[in-house]
Amino acid sequence: MEQKIIFQPLVELKSPVNLQRMTDSKIDFVWEQVEGAASYTLHLGIEFAGGSTSSPAYTNIKDNHIVVSMDNLDEVEGGISYSDSNDWTSIDPNSLLAFSNTHNRFYWSVEAFDADGNLLSKSNGYRLGDQSIGNLPYFYLQQRTMTAADQFVLERKYEEALHAYKTAYAGNKQDLHSLRMINRLLASKESFTDITMDEALKQETLSYQKLYAEVHPTGGNLFILVMHYYESGDWKLFNQIYQQYLLFADDSDHSYTQAIYAMALFKQGAWQEAEQQFGRAIVLDKTHRFIGGYLALVLHNDHSFERALELAASNLEYSSGSDTDPHKWVLLLNQLRAEAGEDKGYLTELNERMVGFLYDKPELVKDWRAPKNRTVMKAFLEALLEVR
Repeated sequence: MEQKIIFQPLVELKSPVNLQRMTDSKIDFVWEQVEGAASYTLHLGIEFAGGSTSSPAYTNIKDNHIVVSMDNLDEVEGGISYSDSNDWTSIDPNSLLAFSNTHNRFYWSVEAFDADGNLLSKSNGYRLGDQSIGNLPYFYLQQRTMTAADQFVLERKYEEALHAYKTAYAGNKQDLHSLRMINRLLASKESFTDITMDEALKQETLSYQKLYAEVHPTGGNLFILVMHYYESGDWKLFNQIYQQYLLFADDSDHSYTQAIYAMALFKQGAWQEAEQQFGRAIVLDKTHRFIGGYLALVLHNDHSFERALELAASNLEYSSGSDTDPHKWVLLLNQLRAEAGEDKGYLTELNERMVGFLYDKPELVKDWRAPKNRTVMKAFLEALLEVR
């Protein structure tokens, strides 16, 4: 069978390109307009020793350009690159300094989407020939002067850098760069530490995260606290910080955060409001990564399988995991219904056993020695533990 393959022209980048050295306080990322495009996503990339990483920094852009201040650009993180999971100093300095590093080279790309969220074109990809090679997407950021603390980071002297940033911030409470770097260094150190054995580091990290969100409230900074209080189950502070997050979040896709909010409402017993939030989030998130939580809530509220099966069939989960079957939840629900049979107490027991999922007590699920007529129930509950 023959299939026609159509190569869409790649989006041409206009500025910054070709190793431009940017010195202004704002950067205007400009690209050619794509016919039929309703929105664009801007990806920003950081180069490391022997590699690089790129991630979506701004989504739902309505025009063929976006002006970004250096203050906002400095907030963008590209993930952590390291060579040894047991060695904090193995982290690549470029990943910590990110876009505040005047010595490093950066790159960018754009994706164009239609009104239904379908990809129309992008700036990076296969080109038909040398004559179609456009502007190179590389640039340097040289608006600031590197500090002595920054130099410690470049030399991988992270304890010295942390001390220097703390000293700098203590002497100048307007020094957001130092406060930002304190947070990055502490968070990275925490990820390389058995935090159950270092409560002092955990508390110090949280105190600086709270301070940073207080003096410089952004969607990104508040999201860190949203996730902290979600994972700790402190619902009073979670609800408070989530409302603040909504005030400062930009126009990007918030389907993940909205789904987290729906999960939090479910865990708090606000079942009807949780359903409303799940319904909104599932429409926005094409991967449907939280569909399992939504289905559990519907089973809880309806005390029947019908609507949950309809939702599972129309919202297949397309997870990033290569071994994930999109029909997983449909299969599980059908098996669950078959196992329930005429047992009128089955769904009541299922709801009762959801406490392991709802209250972060996985041992209640994993250690349960399910009898033969409850093996599918246990499999369903174990699948719920993976919803995140």
